[in-house]
Amino acid sequence: MPAQSFQSPSACLAARLVAAGTAAAAAAGAAAAARSQPLVSADRCVSLLLNMGALARHTSEEGTYLLSVPGAGAVIKGISAGRQELLGLLRKKKYGEVSEALLRSNGKLRHSVLSIDMHLRDLLGCGAVSRVATTVGPLIKLTSVGLAQGTRYKHR
Repeated sequence: MPAQSFQSPSACLAARLVAAGTAAAAAAGAAAAARSQPLVSADRCVSLLLNMGALARHTSEEGTYLLSVPGAGAVIKGISAGRQELLGLLRKKKYGEVSEALLRSNGKLRHSVLSIDMHLRDLLGCGAVSRVATTVGPLIKLTSVGLAQGTRYKHR
């Protein structure tokens, strides 16, 4: 696919809006075309996004990119650390289960700034724990997936 060139990012936006058929876009497109700015190619925009860290090259396919979120490492580390803390707590229990109310009453986790509710939803979603309804309230039980997952991740 050939790279398109626009006089400015506003001209690119105006061209897209004109294609959508809005009247305001026609005026914006005329104003952008009247300006005499150097051409900005799509390749240049991609290289700018790569330098900013918003895009990353896909290693297996040539010419494809991955969306990148700078600073997401801290969130991922918090999720991993909280997951390990809760899985470790469940592994220490004799039957690998604990009351959900007891988990929530502990307050905060030591290695994560995220809430216990968020970590419980994460573990329930990936199948590492299951929620069992009992007469005294829900019980959080470690599954075989959670046992295997606990050995895979190590908190540092």
